[in-house]
Amino acid sequence: MYAHLIGFISPETFSLQQSVLFLTMVLLGGGGSFWGPIVGTVVISVLFELLQPLGQAQMAIYGLIIMGVMLFMPRGIVGEAAVLCHGRSRSQTSWRNRSARTDPASRNGEAVMTLLKVENVTKRFSGLTAVNDCSFTVNSGTVHALIGPNGAGKTTMFNMIGGAFPPTSGNIVFDGTQLAGQPPYKRNQLGIARTFQLISLFNEMSVIENVMAGSFCRTKAGLFSSLFCLPNATREQALTRQKGREILEFVGLDAGAHVEENLARNLSYGGTANPGDCAGPGE
Repeated sequence: MYAHLIGFISPETFSLQQSVLFLTMVLLGGGGSFWGPIVGTVVISVLFELLQPLGQAQMAIYGLIIMGVMLFMPRGIVGEAAVLCHGRSRSQTSWRNRSARTDPASRNGEAVMTLLKVENVTKRFSGLTAVNDCSFTVNSGTVHALIGPNGAGKTTMFNMIGGAFPPTSGNIVFDGTQLAGQPPYKRNQLGIARTFQLISLFNEMSVIENVMAGSFCRTKAGLFSSLFCLPNATREQALTRQKGREILEFVGLDAGAHVEENLARNLSYGGTANPGDCAGPGE
């Protein structure tokens, strides 16, 4: 913005002191949030005026602030405040009990609903037939495994269900909806989610934020509402966070705010599998 306004910029435009000042603002407020740099700017602007009489000595104070933030408040003021607030509101609803209430397979012996139906699906790549006339059904409330040797077509089948590429022939029906012609994001909105063997999390986001990322395909708040934290976006985010806590509790990561607000990169390799599996579309 400065360069666009002035029309010229050079290395001498911003001194070392200004660079340190901007860095301190971001780190003190919290670089991972919208309000963090704003809060940091307000605090450092006030501090800058108070430290003016010290001259160059104020650089040492900014350095101490940066060290203190990195050691004791790595999330910044806004990030640490968020951890304290969210830590006081733990989930009171058990995901296990909720699943038992909503699972059609457990409702007084009612008929089990067919959730996924694959009918005579074939996939050919030129002269190679990867999947040949495959049919199976998956009922709601059940767990299935697709087992076979390398090259049997397991990944190809998952790719066709997820929408990575279409089948050569056959039909795939999910919850009564024909998936033919549906792009992957539409299938995700229907409730189809996929995790991969190679775990890929947002390392600089917290555990709970990684889980929440899987639910935003079902939220309704737009960019403007989310950017300026309008009430509808705030309510949706609170509901999504609550849902994320329930899912973390279901997979055993329910040890409180110090786990759910921990950065994903701090988890062990085995621990990263749970948030990755949790980050599917919410209800």
